[in-house]
Amino acid sequence: MWIFLTALCIIILLMIFMAVCKWRIEIKYSDNKLKVKIGVLTVYSSSKQTKDGGLRVKLLGADYKEVFKNLKQIKAFLKNEKEDIILILKKLEKELVVERIDLSVTFGFSNAAATGIANGAIWGVITAAVSFVDKYLNIKNKINIALTPDYTEKCFNMAFGASFKMRPYKIYYIAKRAMPIYERYNKQSKIY
Repeated sequence: MWIFLTALCIIILLMIFMAVCKWRIEIKYSDNKLKVKIGVLTVYSSSKQTKDGGLRVKLLGADYKEVFKNLKQIKAFLKNEKEDIILILKKLEKELVVERIDLSVTFGFSNAAATGIANGAIWGVITAAVSFVDKYLNIKNKINIALTPDYTEKCFNMAFGASFKMRPYKIYYIAKRAMPIYERYNKQSKIY
């Protein structure tokens, strides 16, 4: 009987520890593979197949005018959803401790002028996004961005990595708030 009660107390204490302590969460995307780890457990790992529904192929076939059109659509969407995004960032500000963010993008349109223009525009978008998010999450000294234009080839390759600490049960609340925004974005992007 005492052994059972001791085991039950240990299990209850572990459950409380899991709920109260912040866990390290890592997200990595590279070579068309997405991997999500919580602690030492891999909770999601994609196969070698792309999960983006052909987005990668669309980007390779796009020219810079189409990219700018998409950027304008995204800017208009973000302007409409700004309040909801700020609410999510404020909630994350209290719950999330960012350890590092790494982003590496290589792109090219096989036209040096178009690639150079796109490079400047992308840096402008990245700088604005980092400044906006930094107001809430203090990421400026924890982010590493490498944007590499290829002026001779038409290409697109991206790698992303993020490491942060958060209580696992809080992820549900954040996802619940973010999913409607994501669904509205998908609806709007299908219209155009």
